Amino acid sequence: MALVNITGSRVVEDPTYRYKMPKLAARTEGRGNGIHTLIINMNQIADAINRPPDVITKYFGVELGAQTRWEEENTKSTVNGAHTAPDLQQKLNTFIDKFVLCPACLLPETSLVINTKGTIKHSCNACGHKGPVDMSHKLCTYILKQAEQELSKAKAARADQNGGKVDKKEKREKKDKKDKSDKISSSSNVVSDKAAVVQASVPDESSSDDDDYRGTSSVAASIAAQRAASVANSNASTVTSNAAQTAIEKLLLTPKDATACKNVALAVKGMKQTDILRNFTNAALAGGDTFPHLKGVPIALSTLYEADILDDEDTVLAWGTTVDERVRTKAQPFLTWLATADEEDDDEDEE
Repeated sequence: MALVNITGSRVVEDPTYRYKMPKLAARTEGRGNGIHTLIINMNQIADAINRPPDVITKYFGVELGAQTRWEEENTKSTVNGAHTAPDLQQKLNTFIDKFVLCPACLLPETSLVINTKGTIKHSCNACGHKGPVDMSHKLCTYILKQAEQELSKAKAARADQNGGKVDKKEKREKKDKKDKSDKISSSSNVVSDKAAVVQASVPDESSSDDDDYRGTSSVAASIAAQRAASVANSNASTVTSNAAQTAIEKLLLTPKDATACKNVALAVKGMKQTDILRNFTNAALAGGDTFPHLKGVPIALSTLYEADILDDEDTVLAWGTTVDERVRTKAQPFLTWLATADEEDDDEDEE
């Protein structure tokens, strides 16, 4: 099968250019109103440019104003009407220009990332460029819709596995109660600390110089004790973090395993959401250059969310904007679903 350079509409005749794909092959079938064009090697093209075959097929339909169909089971891409292979190749080149090539370095080393605002962006692995695609193109609507449907299906499957759908309103109420409790506890601690400082700063007028010296020694001893306790807490925190990361690493390898999820719950008990997510990031990037844990990121996040281990949507979404790019790319389907589900809940509450 003939190969062509992945350069979009640009002409690059360099025979050593390493980014190549099969030349589009098509044939016309049927007659009359039933005439259609079959793209024979769509699967190979999709693999070469690292884009889903259904998205490429849909692009042909948008550009040609024709109905299209992608059959996953038969790996069959069909465009209604009679179209020649050169015409389809030209449309494929424009697709590569818009949705495959990096706008900065012009290399096909990009992946498409959907942020929490529903914007589709290029993320280039070659030069590091990050920038939005042309969101005015109708294909973007299809991409966002497909991502939402896939997340909904995955969530429904997990809900069935867990014996029913989790009530998000109940989760939100639990989170609100927890936040209020934390605020009250924090306020009480602040008042107690301030009272202790004031008490310590008020001198006892009836005390002698010796008493003052003993008081100073007592304060010094108290400070030393606090430092020792801080070191002990730090060491305990390190042990807890190591146990949490190890448990999360096992969950990432088997993200649907209920036992692995329970082990994570035990390991992170009492830990802040930010600390859990920090350990999750470290676990996802563990394992050397091959990063074997990255594959399980989206399902593991969903599992932890369904188990109320990660129950603060805002903290998770904020983490998604700052986490390492490799983790963010894998987590993007879950983050997109979480942002969308959160907005739907807000709309329901307003009604």
